[in-house]
Amino acid sequence: MPGESVTTLADLQAEGWHCWAHCGARNCGSASKLDIGLLIERFGPGHSFINEARISSLLVCRRCGHQGGRLSICASGNAETR
Repeated sequence: MPGESVTTLADLQAEGWHCWAHCGARNCGSASKLDIGLLIERFGPGHSFINEARISSLLVCRRCGHQGGRLSICASGNAETR
């Protein structure tokens, strides 16, 4: 689990964590791994993922097309999301 000092996209990248997008549609359940480098390019390295709403609101599901979802993180090599 990330420590108190891991709060930004740059921190996630430096620590080797992965970020997953989960569809917000009630019956979809789709999830995709996000490229943290691309997130940093778009939102900046200092963008906080704690209580994140800006990225989550822009997510579009590849399976069902629903807009909006939630983010989760997991450690490198760990399939279990946090």
